[in-house]
Parts: sequence; structure tokens; C-alpha cells
Amino acid sequence: MTNSVLEGGETVWHNGLGSEMKLTADSLGNLTGTYDTAVGRSNGPQPLCGKYNPGEECPSLGWVVQWKPAADTPDPQCKGWSTTVWSGQLLKKSDGTYVIEATWLLTKQTRLDQSWKDTLIGCGLFTQVTTQ
Repeated sequence: MTNSVLEGGETVWHNGLGSEMKLTADSLGNLTGTYDTAVGRSNGPQPLCGKYNPGEECPSLGWVVQWKPAADTPDPQCKGWSTTVWSGQLLKKSDGTYVIEATWLLTKQTRLDQSWKDTLIGCGLFTQVTTQ
């Protein structure tokens, strides 16, 4: 028997900016899937991996995406790679639906003299769209 909505197969989530995340969880606490951002520039859906605590109805979870650079990256020295990590919790709302509240850090590749501006932080809410 599964305790978390994550453990029932692939789940699809959207955030308030229109990005789409597809998650598949296994019974060992591993997350895999894709993340398709609606903001910024990317080359389509990117793979993600992460962890969650299995067997819990509302587990904490975290995942990471490494973004491939767009073809027209302005700084050839840094290549334009970036990485985003999310840390959050799956929560069950009073109407029985699920959301993921998460804080994210996005670190973009920069030169040393520009490192003061390499990391952004924010938070987001993901709403479950469908369970397949």
C-alpha cells in the first residue's frame, strides 16, 4: 500500500508561472522525471532527480535540474550552464488535493568577478495536475 500520492506512478505538477514537472517516485525514496520551465531559456524539458521520504503521506522532498545552455549564450568562457535545486514538502489540502510548497536556488555559471550575482532564491507552489 502506498501512503504518498507520489508513489502511485507518474504525477504531473504545474507552478504559478506555468512550468510543468513530471515526477516518478520509487519505494526507495528516489525521484526521477522532467522539468519544463515556462520562464527563462532552455532546450525543452530537462531531466531531474531527487529524493523524498517514502511511506509518508506528506513527505519532504528535494530535486535538482541542470540546465543546458541556450545556443546563443553571450559568455563563451562560462558556457551558460545553470543548476536549480528545490527543497519542499508535499501537502494535502482540505479539499483532498495535493500541492508541493518549495524553496528554490538557481545558480548560474559565472566568472569569479561576477560571482556576487550567480545565485537567485525564490519559492513556489506546485499543484498536481493529473496522476497517470
